[in-house]
Amino acid sequence: MDTYPSSATLDAPFLVPSWRERPDTGPAAPAPAQERLLLLLPEGSLAQVVADRCAETGARLSAAVAGDRFHPDDPASVAALIEEEFASWPPDAVLCAWALGEGPGAEGDAAAAYRTFARLQALGAALAGRPAGAGPDRAVRLIIATDRAHRAVPGDTARPYQAVADGPALALGLEADRLSVRTADVDTTEGDGAIAAALAAEVAARGEGAVAWRAGRRLALEYVPFAHSAPAHSPFTPGGTYVITGGFGAIGLALARRIAEVPDTSVVLIGRNLPDGGGAPEGAPEGAGAGRHRPAEELARLRASGAKVLAFACDVADRPRLAEVIGKARAETGRIDGVLHLAGVVDDTRLHLLEPGLAGRVMAPKTAGTLALDELCPDARFLVLFSSVQNLSGAYGHGAYIAANRFLDSYAAAADTDARQVVAINWTLWGEVFGMAAPPAETEAAAGAVRGWLATAEGIAALERILVHRPGPQVAVCPDGYEAQLHRAGSRAAAARERAARA
Repeated sequence: MDTYPSSATLDAPFLVPSWRERPDTGPAAPAPAQERLLLLLPEGSLAQVVADRCAETGARLSAAVAGDRFHPDDPASVAALIEEEFASWPPDAVLCAWALGEGPGAEGDAAAAYRTFARLQALGAALAGRPAGAGPDRAVRLIIATDRAHRAVPGDTARPYQAVADGPALALGLEADRLSVRTADVDTTEGDGAIAAALAAEVAARGEGAVAWRAGRRLALEYVPFAHSAPAHSPFTPGGTYVITGGFGAIGLALARRIAEVPDTSVVLIGRNLPDGGGAPEGAPEGAGAGRHRPAEELARLRASGAKVLAFACDVADRPRLAEVIGKARAETGRIDGVLHLAGVVDDTRLHLLEPGLAGRVMAPKTAGTLALDELCPDARFLVLFSSVQNLSGAYGHGAYIAANRFLDSYAAAADTDARQVVAINWTLWGEVFGMAAPPAETEAAAGAVRGWLATAEGIAALERILVHRPGPQVAVCPDGYEAQLHRAGSRAAAARERAARA
């Protein structure tokens, strides 16, 4: 077999998620009688079972059941409850378990994903700035319980709308000085007793991050390296048709050029607006590529090279319009072989300042857009979801963006099969986000010392390797490694908090 020419030497490690058994090893908890726990519980029998099990520890409890003392969908009632609970004796731990046992409802996964985010945003806003707890670490522990958000063990079926909770959890852990945030994923099909035992253990535990409970075992999320090498063949087949959303951005057009090198391929580019030569496309970060990336000129050059290119204006969250576009592309090319879903909006702020309309704008392309693409392109051999490396470490001021991308990670875990590859790739920044092949030092510094970036050729090489070697449904591409991601996230969050305090 001829060796496929790799587009670049690629030294960046690939990381894949791994859930490994890890009992709580944090600092010793104080005597239970010194602890006060606030339980935000779901309606139904599980509420009483959880409350009874937590009471067995000797801690002092205040239990509030959804629909009784508060309603998760009413931010005012959540704020009033938190105000009341913190007025006299601040709790040391808050267990938010109101989502357990809930399905997506008649409106579907996209609406459920937004509901999950909006509820936790309201809780985070209510907790922001509250006094420290009575415990020795002086931080209030917030434990957010989810129901099968992750594929933690073989046989799990992930529920993407529940995974959205990781966005507010990661953001709050960086934005709020007096909150220590952890997510605890359980499987409610195991029964109320097992769930209550897991949650009682979690309210006493220490530490941040994500854990899952399966069959009495406490599993912690880690990211482990995956060895990779240049592929022996292209993942793009001659005569194939490939859809690229966010297709008029610099990365989308770079991918289109690469695909067009394969004989007789067709590229379907979809963006919210057709290029008009006005610089960076709508939805790009402010200032990104200004004066450098000119979509209309690049699209013209791509067509002049002889490539077959179809271009459509479409918001991927608009399913009727997307169905029309995919139908036209299929009618002209006869097939859809692969989908690269790059479309997204980066427009975020701290959780307690985030307006609902803005959160919906950030989440819609990743949630509703992904669901529509998967449904409309069942014949595609692969669906690549462009996610973010921020999902691994969090990012100050990007709770909605991380939530949307965590939906992608979980969706890929649920939808990937041997017959059809669905993969979410947690990308760091590509050079083209800055409109150039390699951002100079001063540009990177101006962007807040971003995580290690990838040159375009490196990003394309990583994509090709992932499509050919199939490391799994979620892969992170981290040029400077996982530990550096965590360190950078913490450093940037501290700097952002200092700037906010001076403002």
